[in-house]
Amino acid sequence: MRHGTCNDVGPNAYVCTCKAGYTDTNCDMNINECDPVLGDNDCHRFANCKDTTGSYVCTCNEGFSGNGYSSCLDISDCYNQCQHGFCTDLGVDNFRCNCDEGWINLDCGYDINECTTYTHECARHALCTNNGGSYTCACNRGWTGDGWAQGAGCKDVDDCASNPCAFGTCEDNGAASYTCTCQEGFTDFNCDFDVNECYLKTHNCHVDARCVNIPGGFFCRCLSGWEGDGLTCTDLDDCDPDPCDPQHGTCEDRGANAYECLCEPGYTGIDCGDDQNECLVGTHGCSPYGLCENTIGSHVCTCPVEFFGDGISCTPCMICKPGYERAGICEVVDYTCVNIDECERFQQLVDSNIVLQGYPSVRLQGVTELMDLQNQGQCSIDDISYRAHILASTIEGSANLQNIVEIVEANPSNLLALRTLLKISK
Repeated sequence: MRHGTCNDVGPNAYVCTCKAGYTDTNCDMNINECDPVLGDNDCHRFANCKDTTGSYVCTCNEGFSGNGYSSCLDISDCYNQCQHGFCTDLGVDNFRCNCDEGWINLDCGYDINECTTYTHECARHALCTNNGGSYTCACNRGWTGDGWAQGAGCKDVDDCASNPCAFGTCEDNGAASYTCTCQEGFTDFNCDFDVNECYLKTHNCHVDARCVNIPGGFFCRCLSGWEGDGLTCTDLDDCDPDPCDPQHGTCEDRGANAYECLCEPGYTGIDCGDDQNECLVGTHGCSPYGLCENTIGSHVCTCPVEFFGDGISCTPCMICKPGYERAGICEVVDYTCVNIDECERFQQLVDSNIVLQGYPSVRLQGVTELMDLQNQGQCSIDDISYRAHILASTIEGSANLQNIVEIVEANPSNLLALRTLLKISK
């Protein structure tokens, strides 16, 4: 027998002693140990019984571990599933995460934003800032404290404590707010910007003064040539001390840094110390025909030869008509033209028997012709005058100046003869 032992118990009789797991007369029927009613097995209560031929197998149920017979222990479902909390095993494939404060969700992996859910305990005027699993409270700008409602809270900061107004008075207007009342000459939010009164033309300096800006103010300074406090400026007397020549000029103030020396006639220059050459600059007043001679401080006008007058007025000397000759001196007044008695003059020449002694080559041409005219009854006044001029020109043409000088030096009596012939009055 495969699954039992046969025992002979008499004629036509035997008894089979079956092995475990088998039954029936001949031990050829498998016993189902796992049968929930008739079965008999040693599987653990948390194990699964599986029948096999002549036996069975026990395996622990899912969620348990062990040999299935004597031991089937619950497998722990807590293996770091809870990110921010501790785990509690609730049985087969079941657990629970007990989350730390500030975390939520099945595995405690979701951060609770206390700030947006308004579950924080920040004080009023404080800023809630969420962070991993928690949050912080900080007082807003302009407030001071720990930011916690159950702590010091937040109190308004004294915004004037740091003296933010550089040149002014500070007034606290609440949280993070203050105003500055600036001193005169300063502006801007913190009164730290100088007002340039000179650039903005808000100063009160005199029109002839310069505005000079300084921090918080300005001052006025009179321009060159002016004196005063800058608010009032008066012209300096540029004639004190007198810059002009005291004898030949008078100073007149012409405004700031300006004066003029009014020179006496005959003087010039910036200080009237130079003689003015009226003859060169054309201020002399002499006649166009006159001669100008400069003197210190003045000038002298005279008339040239063949002009008469006082120099301011010069008139050409008179030229006498034929038959007349000049008498007098043409200087202050003009010549006088007097009639020439040519016949008497001619007779005097003949009677005096004028000969240029020592110089027979100087012939008195025309004398014979005059005599002939007289003898012929043709010695009119005009003829004799005409011939007298020819006679004079003959002598002038036959003897140059040097010859005349030699003639006179050789015999002084010849001077009278020459003067008579040439009608020279000295």
